[in-house]
Amino acid sequence: MIRLIQLIHIKYKIFILFIKKTGIARSTLWLWVNEKKFPKPIKLSPRITVWEEEKIENWMKEKL
Repeated sequence: MIRLIQLIHIKYKIFILFIKKTGIARSTLWLWVNEKKFPKPIKLSPRITVWEEEKIENWMKEKL
């Protein structure tokens, strides 16, 4: 399990880490996902949602 979590942190951005880094509200982020203004996440399990790190970095360069 620890190895999986390490892999997730290397390649993907976990939802809570992105929110803390950007200050964007959780509800705003999901609104943007639904409006296709933010990259679509990947559901690893019912409680774990991640984004591809490269897509997030590209989005941040364009938008922030």
